[in-house]
Amino acid sequence: MDPNTPDKFPNTVNIGVVGQSDAGKGSLINALRGIAPRNPEAAKTGVSATCQEETKRYQLSDSQFLCELPAYGSYKWPTQHFSEQTKLLKYDALIIVVSVGASDSLQITQQAKDAGIPFHIVRAKADRDIEDGLRDNGLRPEETMQKISEEMSTLPSRNRLRPEGLYHLNLASKDQGGDKPSLAHLQKALLSQKKLDKW
Repeated sequence: MDPNTPDKFPNTVNIGVVGQSDAGKGSLINALRGIAPRNPEAAKTGVSATCQEETKRYQLSDSQFLCELPAYGSYKWPTQHFSEQTKLLKYDALIIVVSVGASDSLQITQQAKDAGIPFHIVRAKADRDIEDGLRDNGLRPEETMQKISEEMSTLPSRNRLRPEGLYHLNLASKDQGGDKPSLAHLQKALLSQKKLDKW
């Protein structure tokens, strides 16, 4: 059982950051907090599963915490039991970090929608998509980003979702890349997030 579930911190606004291994959760948390990956207080990043054991908490503001949940879909954290194990539906908001197609996250997003939890869908590794687009299809970066934008914009209607926002971010780029809404818009939305009455 995860020792850092949100019910243990009833006096803070707990924002869950959820996604599969290597989706970019740590990179997104660091970008939202404005700190470099090498900072001792930074979330771990890398190609291996960096958050497999338990939820890690990172302060965003005086009362708000970004909570990096373990990567779901693993042996220890199977998707079908993930919500119960992590008390996912006790969070005040969720950031769902997705990869190509976002089909890997549909169960999580549907649970958030059904529970009335505000959620944001983020594709955090547009830099990887740009590299793949160039290597595999000869696409220019702007063509790949346009393709991602189109895919992300149809996600809510295709799956009957109502996210607070859809974001695709190139966190390897200094300007964060992508179309608006951008990293700054996501930061603003999170900083305005209030405590949900779940107690």
